[in-house]
Amino acid sequence: MLKYIVLITKKQPGILNELEKQCTNQGVSFFYVLPEFETKIRETLYITDDREIFQGLWEEGASVLVWLHEENKGENFTKAEYLFENIEEIDFIYLERSYRRLRKIPWIIKETKRCIIREMTEEDLEQLYEIYRGKSITQYMEGLYEEKEEEREFIRSYIESAYKFYGYGTWVIEDKLTKKLIGRVGFNLREGYEEPELGFVIAEQYQRQGYAYECCSAVIENSREEFGFEMIQALVKEGNYNSARLCLKLGFKETEPVFWEEEKYLRYIKPLE
Repeated sequence: MLKYIVLITKKQPGILNELEKQCTNQGVSFFYVLPEFETKIRETLYITDDREIFQGLWEEGASVLVWLHEENKGENFTKAEYLFENIEEIDFIYLERSYRRLRKIPWIIKETKRCIIREMTEEDLEQLYEIYRGKSITQYMEGLYEEKEEEREFIRSYIESAYKFYGYGTWVIEDKLTKKLIGRVGFNLREGYEEPELGFVIAEQYQRQGYAYECCSAVIENSREEFGFEMIQALVKEGNYNSARLCLKLGFKETEPVFWEEEKYLRYIKPLE
């Protein structure tokens, strides 16, 4: 859990009142100098423009962001995973998500009344197989790999390729009260289409309780600003009437049917304002 942010710099960045205020509102302490709590290094996100300080912190296993500016652009920061240039434009969300990525902690994408939508992890594997054991789940969509180790390797690769590269993908849905996974929701790119595609699955025992609408609505909301989407699509296999009705309820419009791998799908599109 992120508790401290430390900015170590040769350059005077000015007074970052707004950023400090955001951190304080989230219960995170912001420092301009290195305080004496090295034992809490895992709870700290460091920001520095100094190569030697970066190197030392990196070797200690700290989470470090590098601030690039005209005075240090020639220095070697090749080991840094996250770099930025305009410190006045970063906000707490950027810092918190960078910390999570460096610590391999899944991003929280959205919270709804009943659910937390977050990135999946390898630890979700068993619960995902529980969801996909439902007879109705794979009637209209692909299942998981038969061998669990293949699915585990897929999750590892997906975290690196989709989450890190695009910033979005298929996420898991966690029940707030029980902490149990109840499904998945998110966006992916289908070959041959420019529009990101909405996809979702809800475990059988949680179906017909409004979870699909609740979670799909949440990820669609603000997706234009968050991910730059101008239009999204949904492909619904012919005969999947429940998903077709949900798409209409979400504000999608039905267009011409399409064929994918020799199967017919109804195509729905939704422009984002």
